[in-house]
Amino acid sequence: MPMAMAMAIAPKPKAPEQLINHTQPHSYNAQKNRLTGIQRNGTTTATPTYDNEGQLKTQASTTYSFDFAHRLIGQGTSSYVYDGVGNRIQATRNGIVTKYIYDASGNLLAEANANNVITRYYIYGHGLTALVDAITNDVYVFHFDGTGHTVALTNASQQIVNRYAYDPYGKLMAQTETIAQPFKYAGQVGIFAENNNLYYMRARYYDAGVGRFISEDPIGFEGGLNLYAYVGGNPIMLVDPSGTIPLLAIIPATGGLISGGFSAYNAYKSDKNVFTAFGTGFVSGAAGTLAGIGATAVTGNPYFGGAAGGAVGNLVDTGLSGGQFNTINFGTSLVSGAVLGPLAGRIIPTQGRLPNLFTSRNMDNFGPNSARLVGQEGISGLIGGTLGAISNSLGGK
Repeated sequence: MPMAMAMAIAPKPKAPEQLINHTQPHSYNAQKNRLTGIQRNGTTTATPTYDNEGQLKTQASTTYSFDFAHRLIGQGTSSYVYDGVGNRIQATRNGIVTKYIYDASGNLLAEANANNVITRYYIYGHGLTALVDAITNDVYVFHFDGTGHTVALTNASQQIVNRYAYDPYGKLMAQTETIAQPFKYAGQVGIFAENNNLYYMRARYYDAGVGRFISEDPIGFEGGLNLYAYVGGNPIMLVDPSGTIPLLAIIPATGGLISGGFSAYNAYKSDKNVFTAFGTGFVSGAAGTLAGIGATAVTGNPYFGGAAGGAVGNLVDTGLSGGQFNTINFGTSLVSGAVLGPLAGRIIPTQGRLPNLFTSRNMDNFGPNSARLVGQEGISGLIGGTLGAISNSLGGK
């Protein structure tokens, strides 16, 4: 099964001469869930093997080892140590020890050497903003693309000191680095780069060379049937700094729960089947929310997204409940979604990196995963889709 991608290697990726068409064939086991062969130019270059827990054991000449909590503790010449809540607090690479200090939200605040001397500080705003050399007090500012990948680092004189370019799945295609630093692909949301194309994504490590995680998803099938997949095969739009499930999957479920709750309450008051009403409301609310997110993401217009969410939520609810199409209810759903969805998207401060309120370690498994899509896309779709189903339910269809 090949992994095809178009790689941007220059500042104007729309120009045909600046794109590379690349196909990388992979082979899988009989269950089609574990990678067993990696090819380059028609030749198999690696045959990955796995342990009994589904964790990568060997690949090419590198051996990987994990602890009882399924955390990577060794790969090649590197070893890692973690604290009780899963933060990686120490890494030893080629005999050099680096220690890490985090805040309560899991953001890396500082690095120290083997003698516990602070060597570097990190500054945050809406995500990672800058690093400070603790020895020289020099400040370096991060520059990111629209998905949060680091493309450059500048010094206090606004001179570019680092440059980076990646393929869509995060493999470094080009790098000029005067200041060695770990935040590269999806660096804005705290993903660490390692050797062997690996990225530390808190719950797991991700192999950008093949576009897959090296161990199974700790939340199991809640994140999808493919336990090794990265962001559902959509790295252009999504990132996964926690190594679990994108928030994009949570938002439609939230819309479904809200809509289902209203439908169930309405059924209870009318002495109807509460469970059937909840199921109908859940599906219609989730469908409307998903439609709203998709419409906003495609058109870039949150008003259209809110309207689409309201319309789809209304139509799905009507179809599932066996009711007749009601022009007034449909119009109400469409207009309310178009007006209230974008309004909520502007009021609720969720565009870009989520507020610290939502990035505590308890929320880190899903909080920042799809933050770039949450803003007006998520909120407009959620409000529009939910209102569409609720309006239909309360309006008697």
